[in-house]
Amino acid sequence: MDERTLYQVIDQSWLQRFDMTFPSESFVLAPVSAWRNKDEEDIAFIYQSSTLTLLCVEAAFQDEIETAVRAQEPSLLSLSALVDAELAINDRDYYLSESQRFSICLYPDREKYQVVEWELSNSEHRANIEAFISNASEDDIHKADFDIDSEYFYAVIINGETAAMLASYCGFEPFEALSILVQPKYRGLGVGKILLSSLIMATEKRQRVIRYRTNADNIASIKLCESLGFTCHSCIQIISRVME
Repeated sequence: MDERTLYQVIDQSWLQRFDMTFPSESFVLAPVSAWRNKDEEDIAFIYQSSTLTLLCVEAAFQDEIETAVRAQEPSLLSLSALVDAELAINDRDYYLSESQRFSICLYPDREKYQVVEWELSNSEHRANIEAFISNASEDDIHKADFDIDSEYFYAVIINGETAAMLASYCGFEPFEALSILVQPKYRGLGVGKILLSSLIMATEKRQRVIRYRTNADNIASIKLCESLGFTCHSCIQIISRVME
């Protein structure tokens, strides 16, 4: 799948999630009720790529938020004073092109370390996953958006120790969202690329596309995914009421 086709598939998948067909215009406005995963405190959901903007927003805040989105206000934080709200989620989605996937799979150190696949349904595997997470800092877990409620887990073992782990989550769209957590002492050894190469081969068998989602302010995570060959295509933002 070439890059242009991939991006069309990504945009189309988000429209399908909201039961919409591809519009003639690049800006799509929908009522907040169209957002299936809406929490009561959420005011707006925003999806933006280079070719599509999808906005689901409560009617009471439509004018302010639509104006900011159309003006491509990058943070939307200025809205907080207007609607007593906060930018609860500000994420970027990165994807691998076909050429990037091929390059990663040829990574010269791919066979340097042992890679294992673990399943939550296996009690021993689950214990290994939980132990690795419990030894990581809360800050690292949050930055990596690492969640035990994922479908697939891959780990790099160095000298009998779990050096890094990749979790892959299959959501509504035909994509697998990944997160990578590396122990501090094993960073800089290329274990991220080794884990990614394993996921690429697995997703090819599952006929899915890899997505790397990270917070827009997480510079370390962005540098990691870009070093792995990912390219940013879109951003996801959620504006929520400030809860006292």
